[in-house]
Amino acid sequence: MVGVIRNLQGSDFDILIAVVFDPAWQVQAAAKIPHDVISKVASFRNHVNGHVMHLRSSIFNHPTVEDIAALLV
Repeated sequence: MVGVIRNLQGSDFDILIAVVFDPAWQVQAAAKIPHDVISKVASFRNHVNGHVMHLRSSIFNHPTVEDIAALLV
């Protein structure tokens, strides 16, 4: 899970940078994701009062999502 995104409809950001680390703090995955993609893949969860998104491998298939893992090594 990337984390809880509050006020997603408020468009407080243009791009979300998501980074997943392994137990040794090495970058496993990283993506530069436009706001409009987040709006489509995140789900609202009442118990956290916000949207939740998981950085699944399928997100990298979206044409506007950029894999930036190599830039963080």
